Amino acid sequence: MHQVIIIAHLPDYPDGGSTARRVEAFARGLVSQQAEVSLVIPLKQRQGELEKTVAGVHVLWLSTLKWAPRFIAIFFSRIKLLIWTMRNLQRHSPGWLFLYNLNLEGIALIWIAHLTGWDVATIVCDIRDFQATGLRLWAQKAADYALTKMSDLNIVISDFLRKRAINWANNVPCIVIPPMVDTERFRFDSEQGAKFRIKHDLVNKPLVGYFGSLYFNQGLPSLLQAIKHLKDIGMILDIVIAGTSSRQIQCSDIGSISKELGIQDQVHEVGWLPESETIAAMSACDVLAIPRIVHPVNEAGSPTKLAEYLSMGRAVIAAGVGDISAYHMIKPGFILTKPGDSDSIAEALFYLFSTPENRHRLEIISRHLAEDFFDYRIALTSLVEILDSVSAAGQNRH
Repeated sequence: MHQVIIIAHLPDYPDGGSTARRVEAFARGLVSQQAEVSLVIPLKQRQGELEKTVAGVHVLWLSTLKWAPRFIAIFFSRIKLLIWTMRNLQRHSPGWLFLYNLNLEGIALIWIAHLTGWDVATIVCDIRDFQATGLRLWAQKAADYALTKMSDLNIVISDFLRKRAINWANNVPCIVIPPMVDTERFRFDSEQGAKFRIKHDLVNKPLVGYFGSLYFNQGLPSLLQAIKHLKDIGMILDIVIAGTSSRQIQCSDIGSISKELGIQDQVHEVGWLPESETIAAMSACDVLAIPRIVHPVNEAGSPTKLAEYLSMGRAVIAAGVGDISAYHMIKPGFILTKPGDSDSIAEALFYLFSTPENRHRLEIISRHLAEDFFDYRIALTSLVEILDSVSAAGQNRH
């Protein structure tokens, strides 16, 4: 049995958005492979207990925000993390330390791990520096490069990130893990979907759904333009958009775009939703969309929402950017559209809504694809074997 400690900066757990769900998939997947897993979150940003067990994962928050201004709380949480790591790695038999998208503090954590005989896996799930400037940009670039070089195993979620990791550290093993989902939790619920439709006055309306960030690279304007194209030919589709804007990243102004296109009555923004409401909202939709544009961030990232959409057993359309096209080749469980192309999106939506049989056939295939490929229990089956082989190869070093 492996002893695994995962360190990640998360807004909350397990209901902390797609990032928390990705970390949860890693943690629960390792537990399903008989690993003993602890998740350490340096700073708790919401009220609640600081230690608990969730689905077999021991979760520990080291500090809270309530006692100091945010930047001071963050600084001291990093100091506390270093102290906690040094004490706890020395107390336990060597195992694996997983670092999820950490910053420069990760360098010190790797030194501590190696000094105490632990192996280190760095998990990289996106390009983080596209939104940063100045000192923050330099720090994130330096952290990504250094952690990739210093780790014993690099875990990435796309071929783009795999090539980057190999270019930076070709002597460090690297494995690609696809986006993961709990298919037992993310599944169609007709009753909850009906309640969501009643709550938002959407009963008997053809409904498209988008769930995720409103960042400019997500391509939401092209999806809204597609809704406009279909309206012009007499097909009225309503759309639910669940997500929030960020001050740090350029985001699409859904309200302004909808009004400019004259489809404001068809667009329903519901903001950020907790997981239970997200599943209800997805269940209410007939089609779920990922309308991404061509952008390096989309080449590097592999959307968790693709796995979640498919798991819901809904008809899915997704832009063919990054690894999305490769997943489509495994089994055509969703319709591939051209990135940022409103005509391509409109054509896919027309195909699905003009003939319900097309939509229902795709729903069955999408669910099977999620169960066979994206379920976290399936996606992580090979990881434990790789951990064993890397640990064995590194015993002489330790």
